[in-house]
Amino acid sequence: VVMSKSHSALRSVLLGAACIYTAVILFLCFILTGLSDGASGAVAPLNFLLVFPFSLCFSLANYLHRSAKMGGFVKFVLHFFLTVGGFFCFLYLPAFWESSSSSSILVFVAVSVLYLILYGAFLLFTKRWRREFREKEEYTPQFTTKKQ
Repeated sequence: VVMSKSHSALRSVLLGAACIYTAVILFLCFILTGLSDGASGAVAPLNFLLVFPFSLCFSLANYLHRSAKMGGFVKFVLHFFLTVGGFFCFLYLPAFWESSSSSSILVFVAVSVLYLILYGAFLLFTKRWRREFREKEEYTPQFTTKKQ
């Protein structure tokens, strides 16, 4: 079966979203189990469902960052807005709709700083990993020089 490029991209984004959704839900269940005192229904099921649109945004951001033919800064800005914007729109605003605008701005700034720290750590890790990978490769000349 031959898949078109768009079908392959959609499959990659949906598979990534499913993996992110599972990881986030397991993390939230772990956190909520530790925080709750045995009370059931600590989180409304709708809040768990809103994790999936965030997962789609994050997965799309990762796909575009990995495969787009854009400059590094454009990739970063696109990834930032899809990730932080997705978090803010799908996870924060529905849960804290009636919160003050100053607390919303503080949360946005805090999430942005956390994002920048994690993104910077990711860049350092991948840069170091690529450098070590390149050093381990043996150079094989592709062109031979003519002997006279």
